[in-house]
Amino acid sequence: MCEMNCGGRCCQRFHLWHPPEVLKKEYEKFLENGSSGLVGIDQVYPMLVYLGEYYYDPIDLNNKIEKTIHHYTCKHHDKETGLCTIYDQRPAMCSEYPYGSACRYPGCCSDDGGEEWLKRHNELLRG
Repeated sequence: MCEMNCGGRCCQRFHLWHPPEVLKKEYEKFLENGSSGLVGIDQVYPMLVYLGEYYYDPIDLNNKIEKTIHHYTCKHHDKETGLCTIYDQRPAMCSEYPYGSACRYPGCCSDDGGEEWLKRHNELLRG
């Protein structure tokens, strides 16, 4: 967890592998049955704002990839302050980020300036 206010750069733009149609269907499935194939969809789906799909790595624009990446922003990210407006109630997707790794943003939660994260990120995309 970030111990300083990094401005919420990871909240401004993040990617998910699923397009909005799939997320909506899983959310509706959760509302109907109380379960879904996507963990946390009940908390995550309502906060998403779709930005579009991309065929390049959002961190390294020179790295064109074959997979479609769907970019989102969070409606709870305050653009003026950079803070989360539901910080104490945010879903695990947010509270656990960067999932035991170094943060990808220089000067944020990482001593390595995000280099290790970028290396692993690129390996996964090529995967």
